[in-house]
Amino acid sequence: MTFPGVKALNEVDLDVSAGEVVALLGHNGSGKSTLVKVLAGLYRPDPGSVVEVQSDLHFIHQDLGLVSSLTTVENLGLGNQPGWRDLLPFPPTEATRAEKMIAKFGAQFDVTIPVSRISPAERAIVAITRATSSWHGTRNILVLDEPTANLHGNEAERLRTVVKDFAARGAAILFISHHLGEAVELADRAVVLRDGVKIMNERRGHFDEEALVTAISGLPQEAPSRREQIAIATPDSAASQRPSTGTRLRVQNLQAEHIQSFDIEVRIGEIVGISGIVGSGRDEVLGCIFGARPVQTGAVSVDDVAVAPGSIPASIRAGIGYVPSDRRGLASVLTFNARENLTLTSMNGLLRNQGVSIRSERRVAQRELAQVGVLPNDPERPFTLFSGGNQQKVVIAKWLRIQPTVLLLDEPTQGVDVGACQSIYTLVREVAERGAAVLVSSSDENELVSLCDRVIVMRDGCVAAELIAGDVTEHNILRAALASSPNSQPGGEL
Repeated sequence: MTFPGVKALNEVDLDVSAGEVVALLGHNGSGKSTLVKVLAGLYRPDPGSVVEVQSDLHFIHQDLGLVSSLTTVENLGLGNQPGWRDLLPFPPTEATRAEKMIAKFGAQFDVTIPVSRISPAERAIVAITRATSSWHGTRNILVLDEPTANLHGNEAERLRTVVKDFAARGAAILFISHHLGEAVELADRAVVLRDGVKIMNERRGHFDEEALVTAISGLPQEAPSRREQIAIATPDSAASQRPSTGTRLRVQNLQAEHIQSFDIEVRIGEIVGISGIVGSGRDEVLGCIFGARPVQTGAVSVDDVAVAPGSIPASIRAGIGYVPSDRRGLASVLTFNARENLTLTSMNGLLRNQGVSIRSERRVAQRELAQVGVLPNDPERPFTLFSGGNQQKVVIAKWLRIQPTVLLLDEPTQGVDVGACQSIYTLVREVAERGAAVLVSSSDENELVSLCDRVIVMRDGCVAAELIAGDVTEHNILRAALASSPNSQPGGEL
């Protein structure tokens, strides 16, 4: 499967037999999702490719595809009704039918309330029930894409039991997961993709978690850190030369929708990375700290001064800057130019006679653009006309303008070219060298290894490992994120 300039799948062979569970594994960008979309008919593969399906295909996608405002009864009816006239409202007998359908999976809950009000595991059961309600006989194929990503403990175990039952009844199961413990437990065979190529195809008994991590990462456990592999850091940006005394940011007992418990302390001048697979809670942490996401409990303090929870203005007053992962949707105003975006965080020194001095604003913007290396240095240029890398520099510059005490960066180089990426790394190091505490949440292990002094790895909503100094390698980060047992983590007791 070829996209412009990219071969997403390169001569991949895959077969799944009746009653067999095949785990499809691989890191982000390995080709797993592309393969699923080919099977679903969303992508047409290159000429010469052959896809033979001898049974009905049923898909459970990661987002489940449910309408949150509709009930279980209504969601089960979507796509299974003969016409719009029969769609809504459903007769009372449909509720009884829905209860019997979910009971087959050992579930019992109110099918007449919106699915937004039931648990994640129950929503997964609704999605599976809907996908399998039209099964004919036993010759069926079920494709599950990260079905347990947002499930924990008993909820995930319940779903795994359902998968085993399907296989026992003769269904062919293609199970996509980042949880390697699931693959070892469930799979009759493990298939690993890396960069669009099939790297591993082994039967049960011939693979364990360590072998899967090595196949997925392509790195042996003793691989040197990226700091040692590439010389992208200047000598004076090394961790040993940054200020290392005094706690600048402290987060205690943070709990949110997908975060069970999170505590961290970041010292003056320290860059700390946060890693974790989908569903680990990693991508929620920074937004919760800043007050942009709802939290259940938790305390945040900067230089031992408490920051009002859930308050963005309070966070800004405390000197916290936050760059979210979606720079176009959450970090900028697309109808503004560079000047207007740059001054969103502070109007200090720009107000004249109850209005904004455009001349002063333009002068400030031009200086800030030059400091972060935005090209062209044109404050009046519409934000959308800059390249992705220059847009990201504008977003970062917006926060550098307030001289942050704490800088939170979520996927700081996502969708950014290599040159802009290195420029952003330099900016981050400079912020740390000036004494700020920096937290970087990223799905790119290379980025964390090359940039961070320390990496926190999350799994199932909790901190699973803390990697320091020589332990900060791509292999160890992946191993900590993917392994099922804390005892198998590098870096000692967790």
